[in-house]
Amino acid sequence: MLMGFLLAACGEQPPDTESPGAAESLATSTSTSSRKAESLIWLQGSSLSGPNGLYVSPDHKLYIASALDSTIRIMNPDTGAIEGVLGEKAGVFSPDDLAFDRTGRFCWTAILTGEVGCISPGAEKVTAAQLSPGVNPITFSDDGRLFVSQCFFGAKTYEVDPAGAEPARLITDQLGPRCGLNGMDIGPDGKLYGPRWFRGEIARVDVDNGTVETAARGFHTPAAVKFDGEGRLHVIDSATGEVVRLANNGEHDVLATLTPGLDNLAFDDHDRLFVSRSPDNDIIEVSADGTTRSVNPARLSVPGGIAFVAGKGQSSIVVTGFYALRYLDPATGRQQKIVRDVFSVSDLGSVLTVHGGAEELILSSWMDGAIRSWNPTTDTLNHLYAGVGQPIDALRYQGEIVYSDWSTGSVRQLRSPPAASTPHTEQSEQSEQPEQPGETGETGKTEGAKSAGVSLYQSDGGVAGLAVDETQNLYLTEHTRGRFLLLARNGEWLDSPQLITDRLNGPEGVYVTQGKAYVIQAGNQSLAEIDIGTGKIIERVSGLALGRSAIGDLPPTMIFSGITGDAEGNLYFGGETGNVLYRLKR
Repeated sequence: MLMGFLLAACGEQPPDTESPGAAESLATSTSTSSRKAESLIWLQGSSLSGPNGLYVSPDHKLYIASALDSTIRIMNPDTGAIEGVLGEKAGVFSPDDLAFDRTGRFCWTAILTGEVGCISPGAEKVTAAQLSPGVNPITFSDDGRLFVSQCFFGAKTYEVDPAGAEPARLITDQLGPRCGLNGMDIGPDGKLYGPRWFRGEIARVDVDNGTVETAARGFHTPAAVKFDGEGRLHVIDSATGEVVRLANNGEHDVLATLTPGLDNLAFDDHDRLFVSRSPDNDIIEVSADGTTRSVNPARLSVPGGIAFVAGKGQSSIVVTGFYALRYLDPATGRQQKIVRDVFSVSDLGSVLTVHGGAEELILSSWMDGAIRSWNPTTDTLNHLYAGVGQPIDALRYQGEIVYSDWSTGSVRQLRSPPAASTPHTEQSEQSEQPEQPGETGETGKTEGAKSAGVSLYQSDGGVAGLAVDETQNLYLTEHTRGRFLLLARNGEWLDSPQLITDRLNGPEGVYVTQGKAYVIQAGNQSLAEIDIGTGKIIERVSGLALGRSAIGDLPPTMIFSGITGDAEGNLYFGGETGNVLYRLKR
C-alpha cells in the first residue's frame, strides 16, 4: 500500500481540496504513448483512508486503523505527519480497531477476515485468534487480558489469548442481533463497557460471568467509548457528531459537536482526547473545554466511482468515497458539498459507484448489496433496491436500471419506476425477503440475490464497468478475462455481445465518447484508450495509484476505479490507493 502522497509540481496545478457468448473480436493491437500519472494529479486527498480505530502508543504516536485500505498508519499527533505504516506485507488486512497493552504489544481486529492479530516489540506478528468476519472492537485490561467483540456481521464477545496459545473464550452472545459491542474499554470497576449501536445505549459486561447491564442510555447511534485518566466515561455518537462525557449522575455533558460519521476515540497519558472521522478522513483533538483542533486536514479519500453532472447553474464532479459522496467544482477542484454516510442511519449507504446527471444519480455498492436512485439537488433518496446481489456498477439505460452483478456473473436489469419524490424501498424481482443493506452478512450477499432482476447477459469473465455513449450504445468491461464488449447498439440489445478487445488487464471503469473508450486497468495501474472501430489499444497513462488487492473471496474490484469526462474534453479518474484525482485532456 502507498504510504506517502506527494503532490506533483508539473503539468496542471492541482488546487488544494480545502482551498477556496461473444461474437468474433475486432482486430486488436496495443501501442504505448504513455504519460506518468504523477504529472496528471489534479487533487491530492487525505493521508488517511477512512480512519476507524485509533490508539495512542507508549511512545505517544497515534496508531490509526483503516479497514478500507488494510493499513495501520502511525501519525504524529502534534503535526499530523504520517511517520510509518503497517500494511499487507506486515500481515495487516482490513483492520478496524487496535489497542496496546502495558508491554508495548499491540493487537488489532480484521473485520473482513475475522482475524485478531498481535505484534510484540521486536517480535513477529502472531494470529491471536481466527474468528468469523465481523470482529470489530478490541481492548486490553490493565493486567493484559484481551477482549474483542463482533459488530455488524455478528454479535459475540470474546476473551482472546494475545499469544494465540489458547482458543478464544466466549463471554456472551446475548448482545445482538447484528452487533455485540462497538468501540469499547475496561472501566475502573474491571468491567467491559461498550456501545450498542442499534439500541442507543452503553452496556456493561462482566467479563468473567457474561452478565450484561445497561450503564447509560439516551444516545442516537453510539459508536465508541473510552475512560479518561480520572475514570470518566466518554462516548461519541456517530449520528449526531457529539462527543459526550458522562457525569456520575448519568447526565450527558456534550464537550463538542462535530459532523456525523465519528468512528472512534482515544486518550493519551495526559488525557488529550482524539476522535476519528471516517467520512472526512481526519483526526480531531477535543479539549476539555470543548475547543477542537484538526490534527490533519479533512480531504477526500478512496475515490472510486466518478461522474460529471452538468447542472443549469452549476456543474459538478461527483466522487464516491465509500463513507461519503463529494461534489467538486470541475474548474477549481474545490468541494461544493459533501454527503456523509452513517451506517444504518443515513440513506446514502456505503457508496462505491455513481452514474447519472443533474436529475438523478444511480449509486451502487456490492458491500450493501444495493442500488440507489439519488436526487443530487436535495441529496435525498428517491428509491432503494435492496437484495440485488453484489452490484459492481449500475446506470440507467433506456429508462431502466442496468447493473453488473458479481454474485451471478451477469448483467441484469431492474424494472424500476422513475425517480420518486419520496424515498421508497423495493426488493428486487423474485428475491425472497433479502436483508436490508448493511444487514447482509460478511460480503453484502443476500438471500434470493441470485434471482435478482432480469438477466440480460451471462458472463464468465467477471463483470465490472458499464458505460453508455452518445448514440445509446451500451458497453461492459470484464475484469477477470480482460474483455471489452458492446452489449447493445442504438438502444437495442444485441443477440450476442460484440467483443471489441480481450487484451485488457483487470479493466474496471470505462468512459466512451466519439468512437473512443477510456478504460481503467487496475491490473497494471494504467489508463487505456481503445478505438471502438478497430480495437486498437493505446496506453495513455501509467503508474496510477490504484488497484487495491482483493481480500479473500470478495469481488476483486474492491474499491471500484471509475472514470468520467466533461464537455471540455477532460477525463477525470481516481487513484484510491494514493487518495488522488487525476485529470487528462482526451
